[in-house]
Amino acid sequence: MLAAGIGTGVVHIWNEYELDDLECLDDDATDSTDTDSNNHSNIYVTICRCGAAYHIDIALLEQGIDIFPCKQCSNVVKIKFEWIPEQEQEQDEEEEEEEKQQQQDDDDEEEVDNKQKGRHDKNNHNNNQTSLSTPD
Repeated sequence: MLAAGIGTGVVHIWNEYELDDLECLDDDATDSTDTDSNNHSNIYVTICRCGAAYHIDIALLEQGIDIFPCKQCSNVVKIKFEWIPEQEQEQDEEEEEEEKQQQQDDDDEEEVDNKQKGRHDKNNHNNNQTSLSTPD
């Protein structure tokens, strides 16, 4: 069991979960009193040992809040979550696309170089044959 400071007290963390290990709450399973009806896909759940569910809100994780209490007992869970801001994610995707394009350009250039080298080698071979087969 882990301990984490919240405010002035200490909270004992019952368990830690990776966000990928949690179940995303479906739209039709959502109680409108628990969440904003426009953000159903941002809520993940896992079951507490008392039988109640922890509701994990992605918006809170993005704000750095990673400790969630059970609504029926004193258990608390910690969620392991690495948030990449949307702007950073877009930059990463753009950089990845640029790298792919650069690799494709390099491959294309190498292919052209190889074709030109092949023609050059063939021409040299033909010239060598021509010079060797001169009539007497």
